[in-house]
Amino acid sequence: MFATAWAELSRLWRFGIENGLYAEHILNKLEGIRKYVEEYANRLR
Repeated sequence: MFATAWAELSRLWRFGIENGLYAEHILNKLEGIRKYVEEYANRLR
């Protein structure tokens, strides 16, 4: 489940960066989600 969500979030983040969509609140939200998912995945290991 997290792999699917992570792939989608990563794709959205890269799309935003590549297309110059630097809406700060969107990037901050995606960054926060990325950190949460990484921390959660590390706890599961």
